[in-house]
Amino acid sequence: MNRLFGRALLLFIAWFVTALTVAQDASLNYEKALQAYNAGENEEAFIHLKNALQEDPDLVSARLLLAQVRFNAGDIGGAEKESEEALLLGADINLVLPVYGHALILQEKIDELLEIEKVKDSFTPASQFEWALLKGQAYMVKGDPKQARSEFERAATLLPDDIRANNTLAAIYMQSGMEAEARALVEKTIILNPLNAKTWELRGELEFDGGHYEQALEYFLKGFELDPEDIRLQRALAQVYLQLDDKEKVKEYLDLILEQSEDDPAATLLSAILLIGGGDTELGDSMLTNLSSKLSTLEFVQEQSGDGMLFIQASAEYVRRNDATAISLFNAYLLRNKDDVAAIRLLADLYLRNGEFKQATELLGSNEDLVSGDLGLSIQLLDLFIQSKNFHRAQDLLKTLKKNGAGDNPYVVVLEGELLRLQGQSEAALTLLEGHSFGDKEPLSYGLLRGVLQLKLQKYPDAQDSAQRLLSAYPDSVAISNFATVTYLTVGKLDEAETYIARSIKLAPDNVDAKFNQAMLYKKRNNLEESRNTIKKIIEQHPNHTKSLLLMARILFLQQKYDEAIEWSDKVFAYDGYSNSAEELQLEVYSQMGDWKKAKSKVQRMVREDPRNTDYLVRLVDIAGKLKDKELEENTLRRLYPLWKKDPEKLRQLAALQLRAGHTEEARKCLQTALTLDEHSFGVQLDLARLDFTEGHHDKAENAVDALQKEFGKRTESAYLLGEIALARAQPEAAQKYFMSVFQLDKNNTDAIARLYELSVQGVGSQAFSDAMESSLKNSSLPPTSVKLLADVYLIQGKPARAAFYYEKLLELPLYAKSPDVLNNLANIYATQNLDKGLATAMKGLEATAEPSWALLDTVGWILAQQGENEKALSYLRKAYAKNSTDPEIRYHTGVTLLALDRTADAETELRAAIDSGKQFTGREEAERLLASLPEPTTEQ
Repeated sequence: MNRLFGRALLLFIAWFVTALTVAQDASLNYEKALQAYNAGENEEAFIHLKNALQEDPDLVSARLLLAQVRFNAGDIGGAEKESEEALLLGADINLVLPVYGHALILQEKIDELLEIEKVKDSFTPASQFEWALLKGQAYMVKGDPKQARSEFERAATLLPDDIRANNTLAAIYMQSGMEAEARALVEKTIILNPLNAKTWELRGELEFDGGHYEQALEYFLKGFELDPEDIRLQRALAQVYLQLDDKEKVKEYLDLILEQSEDDPAATLLSAILLIGGGDTELGDSMLTNLSSKLSTLEFVQEQSGDGMLFIQASAEYVRRNDATAISLFNAYLLRNKDDVAAIRLLADLYLRNGEFKQATELLGSNEDLVSGDLGLSIQLLDLFIQSKNFHRAQDLLKTLKKNGAGDNPYVVVLEGELLRLQGQSEAALTLLEGHSFGDKEPLSYGLLRGVLQLKLQKYPDAQDSAQRLLSAYPDSVAISNFATVTYLTVGKLDEAETYIARSIKLAPDNVDAKFNQAMLYKKRNNLEESRNTIKKIIEQHPNHTKSLLLMARILFLQQKYDEAIEWSDKVFAYDGYSNSAEELQLEVYSQMGDWKKAKSKVQRMVREDPRNTDYLVRLVDIAGKLKDKELEENTLRRLYPLWKKDPEKLRQLAALQLRAGHTEEARKCLQTALTLDEHSFGVQLDLARLDFTEGHHDKAENAVDALQKEFGKRTESAYLLGEIALARAQPEAAQKYFMSVFQLDKNNTDAIARLYELSVQGVGSQAFSDAMESSLKNSSLPPTSVKLLADVYLIQGKPARAAFYYEKLLELPLYAKSPDVLNNLANIYATQNLDKGLATAMKGLEATAEPSWALLDTVGWILAQQGENEKALSYLRKAYAKNSTDPEIRYHTGVTLLALDRTADAETELRAAIDSGKQFTGREEAERLLASLPEPTTEQ
């Protein structure tokens, strides 16, 4: 035992050391690539990056840099692919956007580009500017200059005095043919900074495009004087001298270009032109051919039988179960004997036992006058109408049956109940069933439907009683055993469910519902792969088993395999032209993906099929809001009012939707209508007070809340609103008292606790908050999320020991056992006393998640740096920055680490970026001291 354990330990150590070595090698290659890239050595950078990614394919920073290197080399498709890989690995969108966006624009993949809109809330100001430019270019490609101009103008307002932003926007204006706008922006930028080479280059390009070559030359030379190594200015000067027929000057600048890039396409082109112009056409043509080659890589009884004999033949085939022949014979017989109910009955039964429900419905439905005189066929037709969701004809037939005295027939009652259930009237259906008593003649289907309705209405004890009563009455019924299974699956009694699944399979080994319930049990136990395997076996034998198709789609959705979930749910429509469940699942998938256009199309179809379904209408309102489709949003809200106008609580919900859409007057009208329906409603009056608050009428809102408290006493909702009012009046101390009173009334009010925490962070009532939370923990319990906030407050208060106490308690709970946030904070606390313990805790956090957080990566990197493991530290810090480029503390830590590695210039860049962020961070003063101590700091142009 000990020997085996020792060997396992040695193997683990060997694996760990190997993994660590691979990570270090990948990081080292990345650092070499970065230095080569910064030195303009793109090919060398490319080699180091490929080596890094061969060693660690998940190294985000290397993917990001490789995307840039490929883009610079003209490999636009490769840049797109590397950018997408970086995003899948969790890269910060702000770092991916510049290369990815332009790669998509250059390939005219506009739909893919516009998908990025759903993450725009994560953009920094610089990325918001970049996004506006990209969208503008996208609209130009789509042939919508008006929309493009709108985006460009928005970009101009985002960074009005940023030189680089203005130059970028001017260049975009020029590419889009907006010369006047470009010229005005260039003139403005020169006033802001006359020493920016790029601005003079743009000014020269404007003159060059206008044919004013002398003026263009003057501006290009000014830019060249400011930055003589700018290859774009060198190209511009070569071009303008070519236009001015000064070949010596052209050659002078071509030589400068080729010193930096011997394969430069522009220089090669100009050189070839000069050679051809000088008579050396063979060499010139050869250069152009080679250039072209390089660029191309970038880119159906016989009729004489007597009728009696025909009927006998058909019936004989029916009995022998030669169904296809029997169906043909009965159809031939009915062509000349249309009123033979017996033949209709047998043909209908043939259709049904072959699963041809549509043909059975059409046969009986087209002979409804004949069928209505036969109770059995009428019930059968009613069942078919209900199954096909032809509710209008089902209602008409039901009225005929009741008129003929069959309204109390148990099977008619069951079908009426089923009709009500499918129309969303489960309460009415259950009331109907419970209003009839058939004693010992109660059919099995009656008891089953009653049980299903009890489950639907969440009357779980009643459903379990029904299951046990039915099991006693029908011990050999697979249908009852399956119902019992579903009941216990629903209430979460999985062991009991497993017992009844085994019973069903013993009674009928091939029963598809029993097998389906087995798949459901696996899913309930989170054994998704076993559930999928069971479903696959069902579908192999029953390809049209839509419940299994849907369950497969649902599992794939849970596994975040969205495209496969859509593919499987689409299969349902092949067997069921319209399926609510499949439509609802697809809507859920598209919503989760943020594909609001497809979600809109899906929910609009659902509304067309069921125009009075308010749940669908509410979803349509939500999606219209996501798409900023105000017209659709308003039209849908108007459709909800007549459906909800007599229900005060529904009117409250409508008012909330109106408010979210920005329609405060419509919201107030809804609430006032609700108040006329229930003038003593606390909820409606509180909503009106909240509305006053939202509109800025703080005194009116406060008076309304005071009146509510006099009538109903102090309640958490009213006290919370008073706290919000105090916050709006910039009275944090008063707000803290109100939120504390809410907490005293309800210790589990997480909204109030969150507000108290926010105020504590601002230095208001911090001690009172922690004391109240401690007192509550002594007498009862708090939600774990609230305990987390208490620990965070102690950290802010400078009481790391108390913070650590609660963080350690949280780690004992399954919800927080592997919480990256908790482990990160603990690691930082431990590191102040014991760097090894801090590092071990942070590493535990990294191992707990497939997508490590940037904060944990930064913590690990910083602890390693403090231990003198600077090469290892730099690897983690680079990964942290790749996931979050806006945290100055990461850049400060990176700067310190680079200094320790004697990479002074790189360190200066990181320290200056941290300080220039304008954000406060731990270590800012040290960053300023270090930056000031560096010799001859460089200044960026």
